[in-house]
Amino acid sequence: MPFRDWWNDKVIEASKGDWWSRGRLVLAMANTDGGAHVDPALDPEYVALLDDRLGMLNHVGDEEVPFPAYAWAEANMRQIAHELVRTLQRDWRTAPLVGDPADYRAPLSP
Repeated sequence: MPFRDWWNDKVIEASKGDWWSRGRLVLAMANTDGGAHVDPALDPEYVALLDDRLGMLNHVGDEEVPFPAYAWAEANMRQIAHELVRTLQRDWRTAPLVGDPADYRAPLSP
């Protein structure tokens, strides 16, 4: 899948029907919520998304407990990073070398 499609593909639907792409989530977290800096006031749509919990529940014994706010967004960020790293690892092994091979570091182990 081309990067642009992967980055802009709608992957999260909030309860109110608002769609979020990987890029929108990454940039919202990085640009306002501590990734690069913290804005004094977060984007209301981003805050609503974080508080949404997307209907997820934890099962604690016999009790269903709402998923902690924000935790699912951080889990999604880790998944996005994982997808990107795995893609780069795969491309690293098949990309032709340019310049002096000594300039390249060994790829991460699979």
